[in-house]
Amino acid sequence: MSRIDELTEHYFSNLRQRAAKLVADHEAGLVPDYDRALQEERRIETEQFDAAMKAELSKRIWLGVLTLVGGVGLAIVIGAATLQFWLALLVFGLSCYTALKVLGSSPDIEAIMAQGNQQYIEQLQTGIAEWRDRLEQARRAEERAAATAAWHAEQARLAEEAATMRAIREAEAELEALLAPARLSLEGWQTLHRPPAPQPYGVSPAGAEIWIRDWMIHMGAEGASATQYVGDGGIDVESAHFIAQVKHYTGSVGVGEIREHIGVAAVDERKRRPLFFTSGTYSAGGIDAADRAQMPLFTYSVESGRVLPVNAHAEMLLAVGLNPAWVASEL
Repeated sequence: MSRIDELTEHYFSNLRQRAAKLVADHEAGLVPDYDRALQEERRIETEQFDAAMKAELSKRIWLGVLTLVGGVGLAIVIGAATLQFWLALLVFGLSCYTALKVLGSSPDIEAIMAQGNQQYIEQLQTGIAEWRDRLEQARRAEERAAATAAWHAEQARLAEEAATMRAIREAEAELEALLAPARLSLEGWQTLHRPPAPQPYGVSPAGAEIWIRDWMIHMGAEGASATQYVGDGGIDVESAHFIAQVKHYTGSVGVGEIREHIGVAAVDERKRRPLFFTSGTYSAGGIDAADRAQMPLFTYSVESGRVLPVNAHAEMLLAVGLNPAWVASEL
């Protein structure tokens, strides 16, 4: 391989390496035909190649000239010494041939640089395409990983939800097994103890207490009785296990009245459970206070003959009745 071929191959190799380095350093930020960094890298290598090529050509020209001059001088000397013209001509021809071989064919530097620039741009485009392909593969891998993680999370959520539902069903089954005897006892009791009849024309406050007494008996509070209307200490109806307060008006029962009845139950010597009945409504604060004290709240209508639960504690009592002996544990 000649020196010029070596310089040309080195030029092409360096341009490819610079292109690969630019892709590694800047990646997707490159614009192959206009980026300043790209132009600077190509300019540096091209200038170095151009200088090396010109130095090599200058060396060849001087060597060719010296070879030609030496050959002409040698031909003259031989011709003068031998007086043989053909021999001098032969030596001169050999000298010209040798000089031409030394000079060789002049390379087209512009064409080489143009080819190098084309390879440089192609290398950049190849590198960027490979980088973008790696980026796309990484994006797809991340999407697959995210989808897999989401699937596992969803499966875990479904499994947890299924376990929760099983636990709820098991708890409901246990509760139903616990309440079933109480319900049967309540049904048997209510067969013999009918609910109080509706009073379409209404009743007095005292009449409301008697009506609630009859309803409590219907629900299993055997021996329930209405207390004296005056001096009852906040207790309107009482039984062996419950004390009830009855409000017969259309207003809203506030938190003060709820707390007062909770206090009455707290000092009751027989530790009976408080109940609260109203023909009106309850304030939000009153309901909250009753829930924290686990006191059942009811609304009633003597006109329609209905008693409705207001909180969960009241719903439970409606399900099992007012006789604690009917259930396995006090509710």
